[in-house]
Amino acid sequence: MVQSCFLSSSQLKRVKQLESQFSVQIASGVNISQLAELLVCSERNVSKLMTSLQKLGVISWVPGRGRGHHSQFTLLKSFEEALTEQLEQLAQNGNLNQAYRLAEQFGRVGLFQERMPYWLDSARQTLREQNTLMYLVPYDLPEWRPHCALSTRSILLIESVFDTLLRYDSKHQQIYPHLGHQLRLSECQIRVRIRNNITFHNGERLTPEWVQANFEMRRDTVHPYQILFRHLVRIDVDGQWVVFVLRQNDPVFLHLLADAHSAIFDFRSEVPQGTGAYAVERLESQHWSLVRNQHYFGLGGEIERAEFWTNEALPAGSMHVTESYLTDEELEQDQEVIEQSGCTVLQFRHHEHALSTAERSWVVYHSRGFLERTSRQAANSVMDCHQDKGFHLFDQTRLKPSRPVVVEVRCVHRAEVKPLLSALQEKGIEVRIHDPDEDVAGSEVDIVYDCYAFGDDLTFQYYEWLLCGDVFARCLSHPAQQSLLSFVDTLMQESEHSQDFLQKLYRAEDWLIQNYHFCPLWRDHVVYQRADNVYGTETGNMGLMSLANMWLE
Repeated sequence: MVQSCFLSSSQLKRVKQLESQFSVQIASGVNISQLAELLVCSERNVSKLMTSLQKLGVISWVPGRGRGHHSQFTLLKSFEEALTEQLEQLAQNGNLNQAYRLAEQFGRVGLFQERMPYWLDSARQTLREQNTLMYLVPYDLPEWRPHCALSTRSILLIESVFDTLLRYDSKHQQIYPHLGHQLRLSECQIRVRIRNNITFHNGERLTPEWVQANFEMRRDTVHPYQILFRHLVRIDVDGQWVVFVLRQNDPVFLHLLADAHSAIFDFRSEVPQGTGAYAVERLESQHWSLVRNQHYFGLGGEIERAEFWTNEALPAGSMHVTESYLTDEELEQDQEVIEQSGCTVLQFRHHEHALSTAERSWVVYHSRGFLERTSRQAANSVMDCHQDKGFHLFDQTRLKPSRPVVVEVRCVHRAEVKPLLSALQEKGIEVRIHDPDEDVAGSEVDIVYDCYAFGDDLTFQYYEWLLCGDVFARCLSHPAQQSLLSFVDTLMQESEHSQDFLQKLYRAEDWLIQNYHFCPLWRDHVVYQRADNVYGTETGNMGLMSLANMWLE
């Protein structure tokens, strides 16, 4: 009688060993000692192994009588067949993580990803009962360390796994405590009282000392957002209070403490350890999963588990949510296009052999001219709120570049920027593509094509972009960086409130545009396809969903 149960990984190894010696569906005579040698086990254990494999329907075995007598053995299934059936059973029962690990153990991840779309149809009811969200993304595992993340693709993961001291309420445009539950402000001091009932996902208690260490690390180590901590003198601990002592009045620093890039985490760990509503269950390049934090101190998510996949071969119909990039091709009717608060840009690198101002002016002039002939919405500023200011250039001196122009474009962006680069080539310049993911060193880059998106706290996001974006880091000389930094600090001190600061900061962006350090192109979008039974998928300014807000019917 065949048992209706799973083969263990060790039993699958036995099947693989047997297949190396015996052909499928061909009876053979064999004695115990031969099997013991093949299976690398004692003769006493051979009978037990054969009996268990026979009950599982993998082999047929009629033992011989007496020592040295031959038994009749038939391998009923190949290793590949047995493994595939095992993966299918696991997938249809909703155990996708276990199935993936098993496929990975035997080097058959490709087989698993190829067959999974067909198995998911049968698994859908089980997954619904298990409250598991299936989410398909067009990118590999993003950077999960908050202070190193530069892309919007990191935000969903960071905001699910980590928490910030404070949070920004976009509806009322106010900052309120989160990991901290009390907040006291003075001109050059911010005091936050840390809750005493919070633990990391590994069970370790969150202490004020942990918070202190997080921000000392951010102040003292090199990372993309280090410049935002330039006014921080020291961090003191006073009981449950964490005290931030500033060099000068910095009204933006409060917003920095509420920013996702300032989330608290165990920066010594090689895997994400946070305090958020979800904990990391699995972390692989093309597959990661999160599970609900049962001990979360706040209002956590309703979904028990979220599976993120990046296999492009998977059909969208197998997923609850499918995220993709917008193309110029006609979109399916059941896809939703979300405009992000931001845009794509051309950034002109600063180096010894950089393009001249006149050459950069030529590229900007013809790039903006190309936009007028397309259906894409031209961006006059990186911020949508400044769109009405228009796009005007005072220096009209133009010179066509005489040498090849090296343009840095990541692979994921090549399709969307190809028409623009082709249009520039038709104007008579030679364009060479550089992919930083494939060639880290490469040649000297002249132009970087990239895109930016901004969250709900627009004033802080604008300020952060001006000082931490690639335009500041890669397109300005050191004296120009210092001039811009001083100018932004002056605007900060002159501003009466955040909206005033937001309006004044446009002067800094306009200076960058007028000097051809960068050029805004078009508004960026993200495309979603959602199943009928997933709710709470509203998006913010970045065009991103929040896992904590989602639930399945």
